[in-house]
Amino acid sequence: MPAPFVFDRTFDFDVPVAQFWDALTRTDDYVDWWPWLTGFDLPELAIGNVASMVIKAPLPYTLDVDVELVAVDPGRCIEGIVSGDVSGPARLHVTGAGGTTQARLSWELAVASTLLTGLARVARPLLVWGHDRVVGVGLRQFTAAALSDGRSVRVSRATQGAGPPRPVARRSAARSGPSTPPGQRPG
Repeated sequence: MPAPFVFDRTFDFDVPVAQFWDALTRTDDYVDWWPWLTGFDLPELAIGNVASMVIKAPLPYTLDVDVELVAVDPGRCIEGIVSGDVSGPARLHVTGAGGTTQARLSWELAVASTLLTGLARVARPLLVWGHDRVVGVGLRQFTAAALSDGRSVRVSRATQGAGPPRPVARRSAARSGPSTPPGQRPG
């Protein structure tokens, strides 16, 4: 089994937390914001709900995934368990100061499909590129469409070795969060 894909980045948005969170709650708009999201169903951001989605990668494959929401603390965090073509924990932790929002997005996902397992063994850098492309384009689309006035988004990497944000109380059993081993680039 190939090593899991670890992603841990912090993004700064020039909008207040309330505006950022309000945009996240508009789940019906996700497919309009993100054309690579070719299928999506999530009634609302609430513990126990499952987001089912089909993600069209910039490479010739799609990902079918479900994300069970195990923690939702409005204005602060969303935590989920991903299953399907990839699987593992995912988190979004939000903080703010003044009129800005800092969003830390992290996950540690193992490939589960036969196709992706093979690709991860022989073409891991290509899969990392595809992933980073979807995230980068998604950030620009979210900023332009969801944060209506198209304010800027500054992207920075989370500090190496910072570890995951502290988990909030959740419905399911506690799990260790994503982290990046020393000397390994998150990705």
